Amino acid sequence: MTIQRRPTSKGTAYIVRWRYNGLSKSKSFPRLAEAREYDAAMQHSLHVQTYVDPRAGKTTLADFAEVWLGSHAVSAATKAKYRSLLNAQINPALGSLPLDQVTPLRIRQFLANTGKAPSTVRSLAALLSSISLAAVEDEKIRKTFMPSRLALPPERVPRTSVSFGGAGDRAGGSRRRP
Repeated sequence: MTIQRRPTSKGTAYIVRWRYNGLSKSKSFPRLAEAREYDAAMQHSLHVQTYVDPRAGKTTLADFAEVWLGSHAVSAATKAKYRSLLNAQINPALGSLPLDQVTPLRIRQFLANTGKAPSTVRSLAALLSSISLAAVEDEKIRKTFMPSRLALPPERVPRTSVSFGGAGDRAGGSRRRP
């Protein structure tokens, strides 16, 4: 990594240059202190292998989800369910956002305001989690956009008229008073 000084029409620019995956990258700064700070951060992220190209996160959630779904090995029925959730719920609310702007707070708000049944909210959260992890693995974003703690609604338990032998039940089936 290097910092180069370049004269410009507005004064001087300081250009930080580095290589990643065989490609040359650069970013310019008006002040040397900013360039040095960025250079140090870049060296660190490259050293600990947490670097993500800032342009990679500009892919929208809808575009990335479409590519992910096309390459995700699941049954046709599961793929149809995922496509339905994406088209009806996720894409209208979050699909136009670049991946680097999808945040845990936005996910929490989205899931809290869907107005859907608990099972649907859980399916949405599971699908978003899978997409988020794939985006991290593909180096589109540095870390998952899913909240670390997500309070999902509990599953509804269907009511039943079947008795399970509580204290008021007797072997004879009818209840008598002593």
